[in-house]
Amino acid sequence: VSATTKGGLEVEMSGARAFCPASQIDIRFVEDLEEFVGQRLAFRITKFEGGRHVNLVVSRRALLEEEQRAQAEQTRAQLEVGAVLPGRVSSLKDFGAFIDLGGIEGMVHVSELSFGRVKHPSEMLSVGQQVEVAVLRIEKSDNPRQPERIALSLRALEKDPWQDVLVEFPVGTQVQGTVSRLQPFGAFVELA
Repeated sequence: VSATTKGGLEVEMSGARAFCPASQIDIRFVEDLEEFVGQRLAFRITKFEGGRHVNLVVSRRALLEEEQRAQAEQTRAQLEVGAVLPGRVSSLKDFGAFIDLGGIEGMVHVSELSFGRVKHPSEMLSVGQQVEVAVLRIEKSDNPRQPERIALSLRALEKDPWQDVLVEFPVGTQVQGTVSRLQPFGAFVELA
């Protein structure tokens, strides 16, 4: 990649100048194309017009989508309810985190991030972070681009704090706690 141009990137290929539209540089929208300048990348030629001035249009996205489809097939072979899979956080929303499992994306709802109270996924995760997740549900969808909706959980891999509550806090024991919220019917106290 030799330079940015209006609407994309200028690419040098075997001494010829090619154009890669901004929409064809990656699968996801890229805000700043400058990060690609100077990089050596693979492209597919999508348009070739010979003549005195050769017109080449190239796409990196086409290659990335093919690679993603191949990865998705491998991931689908491992995909079953209860499976523990590695993934990478691809985006964070108010309601949860999207995890790339390898060509397939699943979502961890904010309630499945931890046994503790989490207001926003950014309190625990960041985009690009590597995580291990458990598959909770796989639902078929009508969307051909995403043939399944995958519900994931980080919480399922943690030890359930309620399992040891009777051992740690036997009835009648006095303990220190922090009042976490007040309600008309009483107070919630965090013990651990």
